[in-house]
Amino acid sequence: MRRAPIGQRRSKLATFATFAAALVLFSGCWYSQPDEPTSRWLATLADAPLPPPAGNNWPVPPTEAEKIFAADSLQLVDARRTVGGNTGATRAHLIADGRRIEVKWKAAPADTAEGWNNTPRREMAAFEIQKWFLRPEDYVVAPAAARCLRLGEYRAIDSEAQPTVRGTKCVIGTLSLWLENLEIAKPIYDPQRFIRDPPYAYHIANLNVLTYLVEHQDARADNFLAATDAANRRVFSIDNGITFGELRHNYLVINWDRIHVPAIPSETIAALRKVTRDDVDALASIVVLVAGPDGMMRPSSAEPPTDTAFIRFGLTPTERDELWQRIRDLLDRVDRGEILTF
Repeated sequence: MRRAPIGQRRSKLATFATFAAALVLFSGCWYSQPDEPTSRWLATLADAPLPPPAGNNWPVPPTEAEKIFAADSLQLVDARRTVGGNTGATRAHLIADGRRIEVKWKAAPADTAEGWNNTPRREMAAFEIQKWFLRPEDYVVAPAAARCLRLGEYRAIDSEAQPTVRGTKCVIGTLSLWLENLEIAKPIYDPQRFIRDPPYAYHIANLNVLTYLVEHQDARADNFLAATDAANRRVFSIDNGITFGELRHNYLVINWDRIHVPAIPSETIAALRKVTRDDVDALASIVVLVAGPDGMMRPSSAEPPTDTAFIRFGLTPTERDELWQRIRDLLDRVDRGEILTF
């Protein structure tokens, strides 16, 4: 059984979108801007020793988490529903090659592994895109990977579980590293803190670049978590499913699909200038899960045979076109002086 690449080009419901946009504008969707002279606060940021030290939010380094998620043997040993959210995410423990690690697990929708607010491909794309301009210790999205867990073992935590893809023997979902020492970010962004706290400015600006590039449109409070360390107040985006132009999104909050901060680290802009169209198009195939003779679906670097069940996780042509355009637009705004750098 062969399965086509997931993800479809979104339809355009112009009337509804226009009405919803008007609601947001009416409700007031803009952050206030710093009230101190630009030259003063910009000099403060430019003179600060950046980037800041790594925080205490990573239970294991992100690069190590990626290797753990790629292990051949993965077993989910317990899981409990997370507080908040509506997509069935669970806080779980994973054993990989004898090592135990805490993760967030979200089982994917049946058959296609694609849902409007449960899209492993978009979660993985957000994780990959930040690599273009951030060091691993500065990531604003936790490592995420799509894996298929063995059905027999999975039923120990969900007795009614069924294979995601008919004819196979595993459950597909998204694994994300569970981060530590965090609280709900209230507010997500503090403009006054931005101009007086360089580490905060560095982190929140990089978060904003990422959310802009992925077109993040679900800024519910529990989708953004902040470090409890007041001296290194960094903010993470922990749910990136409603992104890349998803029409059904949260219209009644200040969403982060636009640039809210007044300045961006110069090294971030320099890194984005090196991103090529080929880099963007590589996101067409982030990972391919292919069914084996034993009914398990595993990552494969080779093109699947025509008679084999597989699911390709990646961005659609339209999503890639629009991502490339957002990169160009951001760089143009920097070049015109509309967005400053430090």
